[in-house]
Amino acid sequence: MSVSILISIFRKSLKENVIGTQNLLKVCESLENLESLVYVSTAYSYCQHSHVTEKVQPLKLNTHFLIQMSR
Repeated sequence: MSVSILISIFRKSLKENVIGTQNLLKVCESLENLESLVYVSTAYSYCQHSHVTEKVQPLKLNTHFLIQMSR
């Protein structure tokens, strides 16, 4: 697989997962009567595990840097 294809896949994934989630959160902030937001990552949509813990994982990369790289 070529580097340009990998970069294209990276950009698309970042836009759909990170930037899409940021846009959703911006819309939610403007909703005065919103009491809660439940977000389930697509990482769990085809999970092979019988038990998944709810744990916030530490970020290993700067998301702002990744977003700038995707543009």
